[in-house]
Amino acid sequence: MTLLSRDDLCRRFLGDLSEEILELRHFGKNVIVSLPFPIYNKQIPDLEINNAVFGRFGLSEAARDITSPSLREEIKAVAVGAGAEIFDPRLSLCQGQDCLTQLRGVSIYKDTDHLAGSQGGILDSNLREVLQREMPPRGPS
Repeated sequence: MTLLSRDDLCRRFLGDLSEEILELRHFGKNVIVSLPFPIYNKQIPDLEINNAVFGRFGLSEAARDITSPSLREEIKAVAVGAGAEIFDPRLSLCQGQDCLTQLRGVSIYKDTDHLAGSQGGILDSNLREVLQREMPPRGPS
């Protein structure tokens, strides 16, 4: 068994993604590809607790998004090129390089990269917009 290099793995993933989208489109399916959510270098809930306790002593820290911008762009280009619509969670979660990790002092994440179930509503309007673009127009009832 040969391990693939990171570059080979990325090329294979993008090639497979394109093939899958094209096949689904061939069968008349609408395809929506979600770009990766932000992934942080720290456990967000633990960081928020630490900042709440020690922030007043100047010991607060910030999480850094470690998601690869180039991989996100490659996924987007391949997906759009194959006929897919894109859902980008960063449109709901981030402004430029700054991403939302908490609301009113409470973490919206359960770890480094998974939104807490109670926070899914943050994505609603963004996801609804993407879904509405992909839904066929409704005729008169």
